[in-house]
Amino acid sequence: MTEKSKVELNQLLNEAMEGLQIGIRSEVNSLLLSLPVDGDSTVSQLFFGNASLPLSEVKLRGYLQQRWGSYGIDSSSIVMYLRFYMANQTTESKLLAFIGRELEPFIHEEKVNSPYSASYAITYEKDGFRLHTIRAGVIGVPYLLEHLLKIAVTYGVEKAVSTFDEGSSLKGKQGFYQDIVSLEGIVVEEEIQVCEGVKLVPFPQSTTFEFESYFPGHSIRDSRFARQTNMGKTLLIIDCPLLSIFHKSSHESFDGMLVGDLPFQIETDNIKFSNHDEVNSFRELFCQALSLACNSPVQIAFKWWFLTEDDLFHPFPGGGMGYSPRLFGGSVKAGQSEIDKAKCLYRDLINLNSKAQGKLKIAINRWIKSKTHQTPEDKIIDLAIAFETLYLPDSGESTYKLGVRASWSLGDKKKDREDLLAVFKKFYKFRSRVVHGGEPNEKENVTIKDESIPISQFVTKVQNLCLESIEKIMSHCLKDKEFLSSTRKDNEYWDSLILGTPTVDSDE
Repeated sequence: MTEKSKVELNQLLNEAMEGLQIGIRSEVNSLLLSLPVDGDSTVSQLFFGNASLPLSEVKLRGYLQQRWGSYGIDSSSIVMYLRFYMANQTTESKLLAFIGRELEPFIHEEKVNSPYSASYAITYEKDGFRLHTIRAGVIGVPYLLEHLLKIAVTYGVEKAVSTFDEGSSLKGKQGFYQDIVSLEGIVVEEEIQVCEGVKLVPFPQSTTFEFESYFPGHSIRDSRFARQTNMGKTLLIIDCPLLSIFHKSSHESFDGMLVGDLPFQIETDNIKFSNHDEVNSFRELFCQALSLACNSPVQIAFKWWFLTEDDLFHPFPGGGMGYSPRLFGGSVKAGQSEIDKAKCLYRDLINLNSKAQGKLKIAINRWIKSKTHQTPEDKIIDLAIAFETLYLPDSGESTYKLGVRASWSLGDKKKDREDLLAVFKKFYKFRSRVVHGGEPNEKENVTIKDESIPISQFVTKVQNLCLESIEKIMSHCLKDKEFLSSTRKDNEYWDSLILGTPTVDSDE
């Protein structure tokens, strides 16, 4: 916009604020709030049916800012329910005409239309970055005016003018949307920076507003569900590049376009994303690394994306797909030391060759599954698969060979190896029983060398041995790039280890 246009929009928005009414509509009720301009201390009434509630402008503004600026799944759901009624119809007509004039390159027959783009989110494509676009007829100038008024009410007229100016440029303004998942299994008490553009934060605590119950029931139900199901979880948040809603496209397609000049690059601390596929891969591997570092099964419960409305002119709420939360035995606290260890483990995982990484992912995922709410037989089967992936490169090899290899790998002294072999023999007796239809009794005790422990404690012991095996074998894979990738090399290593070959001893 020119400076003259900015002054004109500022004046029109200030006129619109005079006598502005905000309506909040549900299926049956209509709530109206008269928003004064003569000071934040002025009290108005929010009406709902026969009920009313005193509400000051500053309280409404604070409420909307919090809803627009949080990481909540329903962050902008309340804002989307607002409807605006201007007392001065002339001002409304002038604002509509102003928006139509400023967005003339993007508008056809009063609708946002081709050949330019109105983008709302980046999704991943293997060959580039595809922007979802608003199809012809879906969005009109009045809708854009409502959104402009929401920004003016929430952040002030000056912010509304600058946001509209940046968003209506043919070049567009680059910003970020946040790719968010909530994690089960760990809890952080404060925000922890994983690297630039990636952080872990506690899920925002529920904030009760005295008039929240007066908003539409559909939104409140979603709001409460989102808070209840995510309370106590940790958010993994990744900043992803995004252009402002209006920009000149680099392709003539209206249904979607590949944007070659839009960088999607995050690189720091050896963590690099070049496209959205790599973001998804990072999440998967980093959750595995967090699980190992915290000795707790860390997995995604919900996934969504969010764009703070004060960053770009973007009249759409965040969205995404919810995943059914898994039930774990609780969560462990994670601090900076655990996150630093997870970062090291993540770097180790991405530095493995593809075959070794694939086998370790199987072992890690099975170890993680063994730590979820399952029956003892499920845990035993998962752990058996994990151990066999790590120690038996050939299918059909004996479980005795597995026990010997694991004992030599984990035990430093003869007595340690003997004790470990006894544990693995007992473990595989249970594994054989389960495979042939037997079910361990959860109250059953396990006797190993005259020591009797509950089966739950025995399973925990084996889980810890599996974790130790994963970390030790991962370390060896980094030294020997062919390990877990060649059956011959694997067998040579295990034979050398058990026979005490000097090269293996010095290597270890």
